[in-house]
Amino acid sequence: MILLEHIATEAAFGAVLHVISTSLLGITAITITNTIAGEETVHKLASLLLVILGGSYALLFLSGKGSHSHSHNQPMEKMAVAGLVLVPALSPCATTIPVFLAVGNSSLMMVLAIIVLLFSTITVMTSLVALSFYGASQLKFHWVERYDKLLVDPSPLQDFCVAVNDSRIGVFVNGKFCKDPNLTTADDFIFTGLNIPRNTSNLVGSVATLVSVDVFPGINTLGVGFARIDFSPNGVNPPHTHPRASEILTVVEGTLFAGFVTSNPDNRLFTKVLYPGDAFVFPVGLIHFQLNLGNTSAVAFAAFSSQNPGRIDIANAVFGSTPPILDDVLTKAFQVDEDVIRDLQAQFRIDN
Repeated sequence: MILLEHIATEAAFGAVLHVISTSLLGITAITITNTIAGEETVHKLASLLLVILGGSYALLFLSGKGSHSHSHNQPMEKMAVAGLVLVPALSPCATTIPVFLAVGNSSLMMVLAIIVLLFSTITVMTSLVALSFYGASQLKFHWVERYDKLLVDPSPLQDFCVAVNDSRIGVFVNGKFCKDPNLTTADDFIFTGLNIPRNTSNLVGSVATLVSVDVFPGINTLGVGFARIDFSPNGVNPPHTHPRASEILTVVEGTLFAGFVTSNPDNRLFTKVLYPGDAFVFPVGLIHFQLNLGNTSAVAFAAFSSQNPGRIDIANAVFGSTPPILDDVLTKAFQVDEDVIRDLQAQFRIDN
């Protein structure tokens, strides 16, 4: 909001100076030129100047060079200057001086008219700036909410918020009730058991133990989560995505082949063989995987930029959904026969 106020204040101050200086310039120009050259000559020259100015502007716009842009590209910043968009049209700027010269006389009434126009312009301009502030304040929270959600969990407004299911002893924050800070203990900030190997006797030969806010209440609102992934020999953590988080994977034991695929239209594949101590990052929402290349078990730890990153296994979601996706959709999407689709659906209806 500070940037918004700075932009609007700067624009308003500059416009006021512009109105005052160019109005005084108009008064001075009328007085001097009428005195030196005479009113009839000045009127003719000013009319010619108006024609030249109008023609030059027309040529600029026809050639595509007549527009202009501001460096303030953010929605909130645009809102701040939106109220000033009419000011140039209402202001006696330098390009309108020939109008005074063409039709005006160096009389008290002309000077008075310019002064009235000056103050009326400043009044209108100030009103538009005030409206800009009001409009920006109405849009502020919607804009922040929209763009914050694309990055990470909403920023916390307190030191911590230990999740609790009993609403009688907490307040609702970020999907969970916060435990009363006076009732919080050190036990709320510790999770144990990641040293225990998990059973990888399943169809893919891997298991991910996710530590999210549901099992570790102390990370609520902190924008972090983590997991342990165990691999059997040649086991795979199948292609999947995390819709709400980026991931950084660190190998502790074994050798993993890891990779991810970029979004359309390129669909580029980035892969790397990882050894103990190596780390690999997977951008938010992109399909990624890991494969154990060794004949022994492998272990990796993953950190997430969300307390609840979510997980979508691609094959399970497409072929094991409930209810099943229509065969016509899948046969056209994968360009295979209906029998192939049904066979795949039968495979992924198994709880793997």
